[in-house]
Amino acid sequence: MSQKSIELLQLLTQADSVPGHEAEVREIFRAELMGTGTIGTDRLGSIFCTCVGSAAFPRILLDSHLDEVGFIVQWIPESGYVKFLRLGGWLAPTLLAQRVTISTKSGKVPGFNGLNTFANFRTLRAMIARLLGRRKVNAFLATSSNKN
Repeated sequence: MSQKSIELLQLLTQADSVPGHEAEVREIFRAELMGTGTIGTDRLGSIFCTCVGSAAFPRILLDSHLDEVGFIVQWIPESGYVKFLRLGGWLAPTLLAQRVTISTKSGKVPGFNGLNTFANFRTLRAMIARLLGRRKVNAFLATSSNKN
């Protein structure tokens, strides 16, 4: 595999893309295919590239999802723990001790799923309070992140 392919794969796997919020991956796709063919989108947020060749056959279709399973933050209680809902097909036992990235309007906040404690509970709480200016949140996203 070429170094360029490895870098693209790394870029795609590190991009946040929970259902309904696939813009980061969509823009990577658009940038990579710019100049290759005609790029189009639909009202659902899908993106496609049509590249017309010189032969009538063969025709090739590469199809994939832009989204990944993830979470949506439901609220942050006074304790500072982030309460979230799963988006997609997560199995609960696989969530324990997984790293996550919480995407906010002000930037991304690293964290992880735990039982009842966070190693940096006070630090995480302070970060969120600084970024959002309040402890309770209606909607910001926490996406699974097995990313370095």
